[in-house]
Amino acid sequence: MPDFAWKAARADAQIVEGHLQAASAVQAMNQLRAQGLTPLQISEGSAGAFAMEGGLAPMSPGQPVAAGARGLFGSGAISQADVLVMTSELSIMLK
Repeated sequence: MPDFAWKAARADAQIVEGHLQAASAVQAMNQLRAQGLTPLQISEGSAGAFAMEGGLAPMSPGQPVAAGARGLFGSGAISQADVLVMTSELSIMLK
């Protein structure tokens, strides 16, 4: 099963990050929601800024949630990850 790095918001608005194994990004998102978390970003692989070894860890204040995200007029097609982030953000706003 692939490893997914993730960032999510807890009910107390604290941003946490970690990694988990799931068959797909959608299943990873469902696992996070089952834990009471609101997914903000999920990426396949444990490398990069999200990788960590031990469960939940708070981010420092002021740290950007979508570090590495393209600008408003970024080049390239809209990826599945972009759609996931957008729908997660929309879900947060609607709640």
